[in-house]
Amino acid sequence: MTMASDYQQLQEDAQKKIAAGNIEAAIEQLEQAYTLEQTFEVNQQLVQYYYEHEQLQTATDLIKEFVADYVQGTESQQSLYVDVCVRANYFIDARQFVAQLPVNNQLPYVETIIEAENRYRDDQHTALVTNQKAFFHLSEVPMGQQSRAISKAKQLPLQEFVFSARGILVDPFAHQLTRVSVLDELMKLAVVEPVDMLTLIETKINIKPSDIKALEQQPIVIEVMGRLAESPLANDPSQYLVLEQQFRLCLMLLMPNFDEAIGDVQTWMEQTLLMFGFEFQTDKTETETQKIWREGLSNALLKL
Repeated sequence: MTMASDYQQLQEDAQKKIAAGNIEAAIEQLEQAYTLEQTFEVNQQLVQYYYEHEQLQTATDLIKEFVADYVQGTESQQSLYVDVCVRANYFIDARQFVAQLPVNNQLPYVETIIEAENRYRDDQHTALVTNQKAFFHLSEVPMGQQSRAISKAKQLPLQEFVFSARGILVDPFAHQLTRVSVLDELMKLAVVEPVDMLTLIETKINIKPSDIKALEQQPIVIEVMGRLAESPLANDPSQYLVLEQQFRLCLMLLMPNFDEAIGDVQTWMEQTLLMFGFEFQTDKTETETQKIWREGLSNALLKL
């Protein structure tokens, strides 16, 4: 049997067991089916089961695998996403999800989240304070553990999350990747209040997160990655995969100062390849401004 037919058989058997009331056996088969093929249909069934049986972390981890599908889904599917996140105290995940919905559909969900946040403040004050302090001191967490720490911080209510995030963005001891990662969370929240942020070259800027496009939507990022994909370097798949990741990291570190940092895309790309150890001749040099950002980029990469 093929993997597809195995998946289909498991799905059919699971539905028969559900109809017969043998839910636990059905879930075991759905879990096997999901291991073979991750589909939105089975994801919903598993999430619903884990949610109803108080396995909230498992339900939350699963539901995040299909964010876009839930955003585009029915009202009941959208409600499931918000309910799971709120029940597990992932208030920031819930708010970031709601921010992607049409404005006219957001208010009932926002009210639900606010009520849950207020209960959390009353019922779990000690846990809230501990979590907020840990997030505020994110720069003290080893780089390899910061993604996990940010995920934990997303269990904070909005006010406390944004307060700590503001401190991280101007923390001189924070790595630029840390600041950019936190900025990205504020962008996903569509935060409209301006915030201060230290750039890659340690200058302070004032920005409105809701006005900043995601990395993949930035015009310069699209141009750089497009040129890389069309270059002879893309002829070697393994080399191209590494280069793609390296270029994306460099661009992420420049966020959101692309216009200042990259005056000329071709020159920036050539100098970036030279920085990575490639050897070739070029008669182009970077402007003084671009050199300043290049030095900041080089220093940031060395500190990773």
